Amino acid sequence: LPDNLNTLDADLAKNLRDAFALHPWVREVNEVRVIHPETIRVKLAYREPVAVVRTARSLEAVDCDGVLLPAAELPDPQLYLTVTGVRSTPSGPAGTAWDDPALQAAAATADALSPHHRTLGLTTIDVSGFRAGSGNQGSVYLLTEQGTRVKWGRPPNVDYPGEVPVEDKIERLTKYVSENESLDKPSGPYEIDITHWQEISIRSRSQTPPRSR
Repeated sequence: LPDNLNTLDADLAKNLRDAFALHPWVREVNEVRVIHPETIRVKLAYREPVAVVRTARSLEAVDCDGVLLPAAELPDPQLYLTVTGVRSTPSGPAGTAWDDPALQAAAATADALSPHHRTLGLTTIDVSGFRAGSGNQGSVYLLTEQGTRVKWGRPPNVDYPGEVPVEDKIERLTKYVSENESLDKPSGPYEIDITHWQEISIRSRSQTPPRSR
């Protein structure tokens, strides 16, 4: 945009809308109003980071739609879930979608967990075993800092018959934490599977036989 704007310009509102829409932090331009003689009001919906993605070259931030965000302007990365297992790197600049099904799966999962992950003690989403477009897509896994691994299953953006609803998965994890203080207690780290319809299974990561709850 030029330094000075003419509020009598008939195309000004459209040009402002187009300009703001290009900003990588802008999710949607809700309204542009040009009020004579010299007032312009713009209402924007902003992108919100839900995860940081660890790649071979860097640490990148994404929103719930898998859109790449400006890393230099990201708040403390420790506030967000870290995504591992993404084999690609971003194909475009900040403000464009990261075209990788595994990344999209991770972003959707992070968005579903974003109000809860710190309470649950979750730090990482692992999509190294996720394969889009195949009969057996594999699963998304969640990890705690102490090493407990949770089999989350398919991401929320995948409609699959028999998949446990997201709300039920979160409720199961929340209930376990409320009863045991954390996903790593009483004697973890554990392998926890929350993909069964009737119960969750828990076993030590030292390969002892599983137990159900």
